[in-house]
Parts: sequence; structure tokens; C-alpha cells
Amino acid sequence: MAVADERELGIESETMSPHMNELVNARVSRRTVVTGGMAAAAGFLTAGLGASPAAAKHSGKGPNPRRAALLLGFTAIAPSNADEVVVPAGYTARPLIPWGTPILGAFPAFV
Repeated sequence: MAVADERELGIESETMSPHMNELVNARVSRRTVVTGGMAAAAGFLTAGLGASPAAAKHSGKGPNPRRAALLLGFTAIAPSNADEVVVPAGYTARPLIPWGTPILGAFPAFV
């Protein structure tokens, strides 16, 4: 219910503080919302410019990504589209719950 509607119905606030609608209308206008939205959109559009391949090269400043990989304790594996699990040398992998295993109760097997 808007403030004008409350006043027309004879409903008066017992407090001296302004109604929430009055506060919002005084602070936020349609123009400020549109301007803020355009600024946010411009920020999102320009945020990816630093992620270009040229920016990915190590500049010699800061930590070296290759050295950081050695600190992890394993050799990275190459990306693959193979339908198999690939782990670094010396590591093993096994499923926690095989696909299709009923989890709770006496449910039928997964088809």
C-alpha cells in the first residue's frame, strides 16, 4: 500500500519517520538505475579483456606458474576428450559410488 493510499484511507503512521516508499523515491530515480546498470554492463564487458592469450604469458613478475605446478607434488596431465579417468603417475582413482547404484531403500536398479 502506497503512502498516498494510506493517507486517503485515513491511516496515519504513529512514528515521525518517513515511509519506506518516500525514502526510496527520494534516493533512487529511474535515471540512476539505468546509469548504474549501464556502468555494471560496461564493467562486465571489459573485465574479460585482461584474459587474452597475450596476458596469459608469464611476465617475469610474481610467481611463476610452472614453478607453482612443481610445488603441487605431481606432474599435470594433458587435457583429453577420452571417455576414461586419467590421473597423474603414481596416483589411483576409484568410484565412491558406481553409477546406477541404488542409494536409499529398496529401489529398483538403475536402467
